[in-house]
Amino acid sequence: MKHFYYILPLFIVLTCCFGQGKKPLTDNDSAKAKKADTVKAQALDCRLPDSIGCKRIRAMLQDSKGNMWIGTEANGVFKYDGKTITRFTTKEGLLHDWVAEITEDKEGNIWFDCHNGICRYDGKTFTSFTDGQGPRNYNYGSRLEYKPDCVWIGNRNGVWQYDGVSLTNFIIHPASFKDSVNNMKRPYSVYSLLEDKQGNLWMGTEQMGVCRYDGKSFTYYTEKGLNKGAVRSILQDKAGNIWFGSNGGGVCVYDGKSFTNFSEQKGLSKNLVKAHLEDSIQKLNRVWSVTEDNAGNIWFGTIDEGVWRYDGKALTNISEKDGLPSDSLWTISHDQVGNTWLGSVGKGIFKYDGKSFTTLALKATDK
Repeated sequence: MKHFYYILPLFIVLTCCFGQGKKPLTDNDSAKAKKADTVKAQALDCRLPDSIGCKRIRAMLQDSKGNMWIGTEANGVFKYDGKTITRFTTKEGLLHDWVAEITEDKEGNIWFDCHNGICRYDGKTFTSFTDGQGPRNYNYGSRLEYKPDCVWIGNRNGVWQYDGVSLTNFIIHPASFKDSVNNMKRPYSVYSLLEDKQGNLWMGTEQMGVCRYDGKSFTYYTEKGLNKGAVRSILQDKAGNIWFGSNGGGVCVYDGKSFTNFSEQKGLSKNLVKAHLEDSIQKLNRVWSVTEDNAGNIWFGTIDEGVWRYDGKALTNISEKDGLPSDSLWTISHDQVGNTWLGSVGKGIFKYDGKSFTTLALKATDK
């Protein structure tokens, strides 16, 4: 059964302000007709399984209806409509309670990249597909057929493609690579995806850098630190540059001709071997999320140094020293009205409206 709760905002005002906020997240009426469990009003408690206040947030997406979807590590998915939260777990049909990515297709279905496969939610029911399963399963060398408005989802050794009709699972590693089910090292696992403006598909892998598929062949790029850690985020900005955030190699940017290690260029690269000696120096090294806001600013969410914002000229870092609730950020998202949402590792979600951060904590109430 789904659970509904009200959100209690806790306001935290930082000393540095980036700009003016617009409007709060708009309400959506789609959840109002659903039945809620009866729960006694209670104080905030991070130990509650239904509390989002202390969850490890892996993914966020605002859908076309204005709902914010929040994927967690081992605690299922939360849907926030601007007023209430609905939680979905395996009890409601979610494939797994560990959700790494969330996306929406052209028909409004919500897709979840889970720990052991992918799951589709049509607003009423969940449909699941495990790794190696699907209407079609193509091996390495098979041609990926580009179709308008495709949804791409990464998996253990390749990508899923959904074209609105059929689901296809493509393997991207060479036939010479022998995968082991029990081997935790999965160099060709896909952590991030981007279809660029030219139609190329970019795939960020665990250990093989970035793979680009141009419709005919796969090309791997490992230079400029791209293979120093899993490439966890890919973004093409409004100017056409492609940004890559990796867990150890920092930020790389591709201008259509060559790669540049942005972190090194800005003097923000960290030698992980000497990291314990550099605790007092802020770095842009372990980047798990790269996004662009409505104003064209590039945001970098790090797992250990808070969030950075780049306006095209200057980089600004906000960390716990400035009042940010957590320096460990897994994901960043921007909603339709200009708010920036930051998902943390163990401290829930923060919303930035251009002036201050709001920590969203769950307060259960009676039906």
